[in-house]
Amino acid sequence: MKRFFIADDDTLGAYAELDMKQFSDALRSVLPDIEDLTDEDLGLLFMKIDANGSGDVDWDEFTGFLLQLDEGNRNMAAAAHMVDLKPLPRNQRAGADEHAGQHRDMIEKVINVERPGISAYLTCGRDGAIKFWNKGTFAHYRTIRHLDTMKAAYEIIITGGKGREVDGNGRRVCSAEVNRAVKSMKSAWVYDIQQMPLSNRIAAACFDRTVSFYDVLTGEFVCRIGGLRSSPTCVDCVEISA
Repeated sequence: MKRFFIADDDTLGAYAELDMKQFSDALRSVLPDIEDLTDEDLGLLFMKIDANGSGDVDWDEFTGFLLQLDEGNRNMAAAAHMVDLKPLPRNQRAGADEHAGQHRDMIEKVINVERPGISAYLTCGRDGAIKFWNKGTFAHYRTIRHLDTMKAAYEIIITGGKGREVDGNGRRVCSAEVNRAVKSMKSAWVYDIQQMPLSNRIAAACFDRTVSFYDVLTGEFVCRIGGLRSSPTCVDCVEISA
């Protein structure tokens, strides 16, 4: 991959910058296994790496982004090992549905939402989930999973195809070791959530350097701001009078 960033003028130590199309073409040339990724997927990856929004990516930005992802996931794994996570005793389980609604990792934030059409507590956590709980019964009734759009691309770029095996049908698959590493990246750590009363939305600050917005009444995804310089650890809503 590095050869695509080398400048044409033979200047010692000089690197070129790639625009979105050049970057996508370079990835597809080096990693044929990403044929299942669409141009939109690669475009999202490009925007995450393009930290300054210049429309170009250089070698330092590319490698720095990969190092940041690797460090962040190692920190998340280390934090998980520091907590003794145990399942509830059987006599405390009200049923399979209730148990399934629980967070699978530490909860980062709890907010109270009281609006026309909704009266609920919302929680977010390190498992990448935003969950809705009925204020009257405390029953879980909805989950939003912040899918990390970097998951597939990260797997391919970091491993570079290493550790991949061929199954009985001749298809390349991840080894058990890679599968275990990628399994924990199914969604991005949600650091914070905040409701936006005027628009009936909630904003979620996530580890993958994005802020995502969801409809608080339906839980549907609205939009996402990506390519931030670092991971936002908190989010707030400020109403400004006209």
